[in-house]
Amino acid sequence: MWAFYLIVFLLSFKIPELKGEWTWIDLAKETIRQNSIIPIVAMILFLLDIIGYIFICLYIWKGQTHSPIKIEVSEHKNMDYLTLAISILTPLVSFGFTNSPIRYGLVLLVIYVIFGIIYIRGELYYANSTLILFGIRLYRITGKTVGGHEKNKIMVFSRHKLNKGDAFHYIKITDDVVYARKMNI
Repeated sequence: MWAFYLIVFLLSFKIPELKGEWTWIDLAKETIRQNSIIPIVAMILFLLDIIGYIFICLYIWKGQTHSPIKIEVSEHKNMDYLTLAISILTPLVSFGFTNSPIRYGLVLLVIYVIFGIIYIRGELYYANSTLILFGIRLYRITGKTVGGHEKNKIMVFSRHKLNKGDAFHYIKITDDVVYARKMNI
């Protein structure tokens, strides 16, 4: 969602024009006076998302991994990311935050809630399109654990390319969604 918040910020933020001599305090006061709450909230949410990504990247492998899975079938699913990203970001092109920021902010909030419900009801919560920018791939995998337990059609996030015959350690996000690190066999 960080890209969404950044786009909302860029569409709604007004850069103040100061003439003559000014200080940074004058710039801050004028920026706050000229802008509505929308760019401020968007920037706060953007920064919280970035902090969350950093936290996840630093601490995700500190948890316990489960027994390795050997891949029998691997489907690359990155197009699922892009389809969802386009469907969410396309409505932003039509918004004019400068004319009526409150009204457009409310419309954007309604669209945001509707897409959130679609994500949850359609069990698409794992499909975050911005993960592609960080080199994370999405796969649908069928395989077996070392103990012989079958894992059918689980969604796997990984920075590594995963192919048939590869094995990986993973951290369980939900029963059907995992984050994986390829094993060197």
